[in-house]
Amino acid sequence: MIDGPEKVFFGEPEYKSGFWGRKKLQPPVRSPHFSNLQVKEEYRVKRAHVVINPFSGKKKGVDVGNLVIDELTNSKIVSQKYVTEFPNHAISIVENLELESGDTIITVGGDGSFCEVISGFLSRKDDASKNIPLGLVPAGTGNSQANDMKISDYMDAI
Repeated sequence: MIDGPEKVFFGEPEYKSGFWGRKKLQPPVRSPHFSNLQVKEEYRVKRAHVVINPFSGKKKGVDVGNLVIDELTNSKIVSQKYVTEFPNHAISIVENLELESGDTIITVGGDGSFCEVISGFLSRKDDASKNIPLGLVPAGTGNSQANDMKISDYMDAI
């Protein structure tokens, strides 16, 4: 057993000249947190649960959601639409979905909507989070999460 914290030694940090000659650490190399190339295996979607925030962005969530459902229908994917009505509603919607193999959950909204869907997804009592993929269709004001994932618009997301 070790008494006290374990000691870890790192190499010398690289320094860079800064303002007034002071030395500062070099900024870290920027790397994306997410990539739209993370697919490790093919997943055939049969049914999409589309969770829509009608107040996202400039209240265009339902319009964007309907475009998404049209595109999914054209691809022969059955879609079920769920429109949120109050804060945290997406959490309860996703917690109580009847999910099976071939399903996916798609969020149409902004960062807050996606966060609610993830919270509901991870709160489920089953192991759906291991098998069911999530999708994000940007329809919010800032769409920071979608930008990090390099999703530019709803067609790119689909």
